[in-house]
Amino acid sequence: MGHAAVAQTDHGTVRGFLKFHKACKAAGIRPIFGMEAYLCHDRHRRGLTEAEVEEATRGVAAKKDKRDAVKEAEERLGIRRRFHTCLFAKNDAGLKNLFKLSSIGWLEGFYYRPRIDLKAIREHREGLAMSTACTGGILAHYVAGERYEEMLDTLDELVDIFGADLFLEVMPHGFPEQQAANRVIAQLARVHNLPLLATNDAHYSLAEHWQLHEVMLAMQTGSTWNDPRRWKFLGGHD
Repeated sequence: MGHAAVAQTDHGTVRGFLKFHKACKAAGIRPIFGMEAYLCHDRHRRGLTEAEVEEATRGVAAKKDKRDAVKEAEERLGIRRRFHTCLFAKNDAGLKNLFKLSSIGWLEGFYYRPRIDLKAIREHREGLAMSTACTGGILAHYVAGERYEEMLDTLDELVDIFGADLFLEVMPHGFPEQQAANRVIAQLARVHNLPLLATNDAHYSLAEHWQLHEVMLAMQTGSTWNDPRRWKFLGGHD
């Protein structure tokens, strides 16, 4: 396709780097090593305390209903909340820190997904750049909830960690959540003099691969192709 470089940002892992590096080298393309991390508020917080479980399930008898009550309580308290965050290695130090952060996510922060927090990122920030990701990112989350004060506080913390290596990300997708995020994030970039990064939430290389990708998603989520409620990406082939 004529690209001089390409980045890989798998979700929560760096396991594809060797194969990715070999493919780029064979094609004469510069690899950019990255990871789309799962960011949470506290990587050590896994589930409810015994007292919180007791409170959430009080008066609930059936086992399934108890599970649902615990899940609802975890979601209400933000324990299951995680945000997409793209991290890129600028040099060898950054690559080592990507490996470290991936390990932290799996060994210290795993709760349904391999999670890291801003404390871990701050401790292993050397050689890394960050972009704010898609509508699953933390800034877009606050935009969707109109929680602008929290959004600005988070932005201040990210600037403190990354400085000029923080990129505010916008994407050319037509669904309303992305368009709303784009407007606010572009304004943040102007007001705070931060670089704006235009990306595409690409999960396959060619447009004609959309059906293969949706088959894979259906298999991963235990759905069938004919299920009208099966999960699929917005802004795809439609």
